[in-house]
Amino acid sequence: MTDSFTIGMIGDELDYDIPILYFRAIRDIALQYNINLLHFTGKPIRSPFNYSIQANILYELINEQNIDGLIIESNVIASYVPEKELIDLCHKYHSLPIVSVGAIVEGIPSVVNDNTQGMYEAVSHLIEVHDHQHIAYILGPEEHPDVQERYNAYIRAMNDHDLSPDPKLTLPGNFQTSSGHQAVSELIDQRNQKPGRDFDAFVCTNDYMAFGVIAELQSRGIRIPEDIAVVGFDNNVSARFFSPALSTVHQFFEEMGKQAAELLLRYIKGEDIPAVTRVPTQYIQRQSCGCKNPDIIKPEKALELPADVFTAITSNPREFLQYLSSQIYDSGLSREELLIWEHIFTMLYQPERWDWGMKNQGKSFGQYAWTEMGKASYQMFRDINYTKKFLVSGMNFISTLDIAELMNILIEELQSFGVQKCYLVLYENPPAFTYPQTPPQWSRLILAYDMNGRIELPPEGLLFQTRSLVPEGFLKKHDRLRMVMEALYFRDEQIGFWLIDSYIKNEKLYPILTVQIASSLHGALLLKQFQERTRELAIANKEIQILNRQLKDENLRINTEMEVARHIQISLLPEVIKTIHPDFEITARMLTAAEVGGDYYDIALDREGTLWLGIGDVSGHGVASGLVMMMAQTVHTTITTNYNISARDIVIMVNNVLFKNITGRMGETLYMTFTTLKYLGKGQFQYAGLHLDLIIYRQHTGTCELIETRGMWLNVKPDIRENTKNAEFSLEIGDVLVLFTDGLTEVFNREKKILDIYGFKDIVAAHGGKDVEAMQEAIFRDVTNWCNGDPRDDMSLVLVRRVR
Repeated sequence: MTDSFTIGMIGDELDYDIPILYFRAIRDIALQYNINLLHFTGKPIRSPFNYSIQANILYELINEQNIDGLIIESNVIASYVPEKELIDLCHKYHSLPIVSVGAIVEGIPSVVNDNTQGMYEAVSHLIEVHDHQHIAYILGPEEHPDVQERYNAYIRAMNDHDLSPDPKLTLPGNFQTSSGHQAVSELIDQRNQKPGRDFDAFVCTNDYMAFGVIAELQSRGIRIPEDIAVVGFDNNVSARFFSPALSTVHQFFEEMGKQAAELLLRYIKGEDIPAVTRVPTQYIQRQSCGCKNPDIIKPEKALELPADVFTAITSNPREFLQYLSSQIYDSGLSREELLIWEHIFTMLYQPERWDWGMKNQGKSFGQYAWTEMGKASYQMFRDINYTKKFLVSGMNFISTLDIAELMNILIEELQSFGVQKCYLVLYENPPAFTYPQTPPQWSRLILAYDMNGRIELPPEGLLFQTRSLVPEGFLKKHDRLRMVMEALYFRDEQIGFWLIDSYIKNEKLYPILTVQIASSLHGALLLKQFQERTRELAIANKEIQILNRQLKDENLRINTEMEVARHIQISLLPEVIKTIHPDFEITARMLTAAEVGGDYYDIALDREGTLWLGIGDVSGHGVASGLVMMMAQTVHTTITTNYNISARDIVIMVNNVLFKNITGRMGETLYMTFTTLKYLGKGQFQYAGLHLDLIIYRQHTGTCELIETRGMWLNVKPDIRENTKNAEFSLEIGDVLVLFTDGLTEVFNREKKILDIYGFKDIVAAHGGKDVEAMQEAIFRDVTNWCNGDPRDDMSLVLVRRVR
């Protein structure tokens, strides 16, 4: 790839401390030795969370063609699998020099923290300094490489102090905060162990479980550390800010990453290196164990300030405050945010009152505190503003369904953040994803820019072999590349990947930006596919028109168009829905009429597991209505899957896209009724948007309740914020929410009498006691009988029964 070494690293998403600290350390070594770095961002092997395992397709792109050696973050990517699967992964790269960091892998040089030393020191401290003798212990995931080492150290420390570990005080855990809560509940409520008598301290295999332990004990009125001492492991950034501050074992992840990188360089050069390198850990005394000592670990990273800002804050406080206030004024903060800064400035504008008498670094302690608070305030404002700007950029991405326009927006946004290199690649005809999976042989580079600006590409992109990562010649030999590679996918659909330089200030923004781009690309690709199919259909339609004129058979054209519209409707409907959420049994069905309408419904989970429901109806019939429905479905699914957002905001955004595309680009005047519903938990729903009334069958009364939807139809005007509000309702266990379209109410019998919503409500009430599938069949049967089996419009029905 270049005339310099290129080292790769397999790491977890850069959204929490451990992979971020590894990444920073290895990147710094790459800068120090002027070598290249590629961070292949994946997820733990066999990750159980949603579709995240799809990111691991990048592991299949690592080869000697693009790197000279590899660092594997073994402790994070092997969290859910036995050691054998980690070894199998490492063997995939047998032709490359490999170093493992975080876990020992047989046959591979490994850099690990000294779990035994740190845990032994922590348990010994509880016994020797605080005289605790009944110490409970929470384990971690059984397969995790660090768990057994830390537990063995706990056992040895107890034995060395002539204390017998009590099996009743050893509890399971999974590294999550929730398992800390569960461990306390199990110990006290199920094992009947009394705090202060049967146990007087808790040691946890990581900090997150310790947070859960403290919270659960405090909720029961048990004081920390007066009644029970608590100790964690990792020294998570949040540990010193917890209440009380958490005593824990500090792991020097940056030092581990640094040593792993230096060992790999020696390995590449053919030097002998040790099989295992252990980095010491350090016990940190804080309040949760009973100590009052300050931290003995310094902040991991000093605040980085521009030279002029640093000078002003240390020598001319009021000049600094004037500068900071002007920055805040120009930032566009909300009223609530400005009020917070008003309180900070009230304190900062009176530095002459900050004189506490004590001395530190030649100043009064108050002056020193003012200076440090000023630095922190500046950095906090800068980071908040930076992150806010980044999230606003993401909203720009979902404003278009055109790939070329999306690439233009992406370049503008990345350049505004100082990104100097970016390459975005789409797989050529990717198959449905299964893990493990080989990436498609061919891909297309559709976006490239470097320090010289955007690189011109053909409209269809450049075709190249995927294993090369980018086409030959794009990564220049004289470049020094430190780049992050992220997989682009949407649920179970692979899209491609992108490489972006490693100098974004806040690493947690990489995964945020990746999700935003993948979601936008998914919507754009769906629309492109639809447009291509529409063009094909247009060509076919012209041929049909010629045939129609020849045969004078107008019905042939009409039937063809209706079949296309019917296919659009049916293909977009969700399939597996009955048990999609544990709180509900759900069934849904659409019966299409002879003249196809624009009925729409959707049932989906977002990435947090929140249930979203949608119901709507497009005016008109045929292909145009089907296109409007498809756009609404794409925008609704894209936003709800990737953003924590309200029902009102969804309706506003769907309208924005429809108005831009349908009115602005297509020149159509179609409108759409639309209501979306977000499940808030415990039977509570939030909803917004104007459609037909919602019906709720109340099990305890056997009657139906009508709930009015309010707002404005979509694609009537460009901005409907003033017309759209959130509202809520709740379902009790056994209640059924009924969503439907007007094909079920605007039907006539032989006497030309309309069924209407009240007649339909009576039909629902008559069958509300049945299970949802039988209820659905009965409702369709009664409505069809009313209209003598001749519906004039599509009939859509969604039934949602709360079961817990």
